[in-house]
Amino acid sequence: RIQALLEQARGDGVALDAATLEFALRGTLERIAQRLLSAPTDLPLLQQLEAALGLVRGLPFDVNVWEIQNVCYHIVKTVYPELRIRAEQGDADARVWVAHFRSLCQKLSIREG
Repeated sequence: RIQALLEQARGDGVALDAATLEFALRGTLERIAQRLLSAPTDLPLLQQLEAALGLVRGLPFDVNVWEIQNVCYHIVKTVYPELRIRAEQGDADARVWVAHFRSLCQKLSIREG
């Protein structure tokens, strides 16, 4: 949807300021990531960040995700190991969380272990 809007704006001759858009998007992503850091097992929040990063990947400009990568790396080291074990032991909720977290890590080019 975002890609279509950008294409429409470009087709209509609307000049887009990539630096301003990147700054705004990065700020939004960083706020979501900070909320996730405070509540790392919050599945809807994890899914929100995962979906937002999925949209960002299709943009015609890069978004700096360094801070989001750091947050996710922290979760990889602190929360992920326990949830992965719970998922392997048959915990359905943990299995769903792990699947979404792995997807998030993939979008951020982070190894989850």
